Amino acid sequence: MTAAEQGTSKDPQGAHAGHAQDYVTPPFLVAAVGASAGGLEAFSSLLRDIPREAPLAVVLVQHMSRAQPSLLAEILGRRTTMQVSQATDGVEVEPGNVYVIPPDKHMTVINGHLRLCPRPEGHWSLQVNALFRSVAEYYRDKGVGVVLSGALSDGADGLVAIRAVGGITIAQLPAEAQTESMPRAAIATGDVDMVLAVQEIGKELLRLAAQPRFKRQPDDKK
Repeated sequence: MTAAEQGTSKDPQGAHAGHAQDYVTPPFLVAAVGASAGGLEAFSSLLRDIPREAPLAVVLVQHMSRAQPSLLAEILGRRTTMQVSQATDGVEVEPGNVYVIPPDKHMTVINGHLRLCPRPEGHWSLQVNALFRSVAEYYRDKGVGVVLSGALSDGADGLVAIRAVGGITIAQLPAEAQTESMPRAAIATGDVDMVLAVQEIGKELLRLAAQPRFKRQPDDKK
């Protein structure tokens, strides 16, 4: 069983079958972004200047209460031209889209599709690490891990996994984060490529996504 499949239930759609070594990574960048306290403002600043036509998909995980409905996707949808939606199980990850974790869920990516399952018991269940590890496994050097404002250290170990397979790792500048523990823990691993103000992170994602290897060719198939 792969790291991305651990703890998941049976997949009724069959979209997640197969192994990472059989998956052909797509011609666009996939940015996995994790936050906790202070995440809304950080997400908003990061997404604000990213155009929908960018060859980039963004998958967002924020720690939130189990029973509390989330308006995060609705709010972010008013702050970016990208298509923002609350993630659903089995949806294909496509460029120009932002996928937001629903409450009380664990979210990973498997074979280019989002995988949602009930959140395990425990304090936040290291949801950011789970997403980052799955991005490392399936997107490899086309994956980017970004740690934003938040408490404790979720995301730090996942960034190590992304960098180990050639992906890019970024942490928000702790001095500007509302809660600096998560970015500081990420930086302390020694595996963060860049420490940037959050608005600069959005610009850096655009710069990375503009590299020739991330541009879909006319005859590329989805």
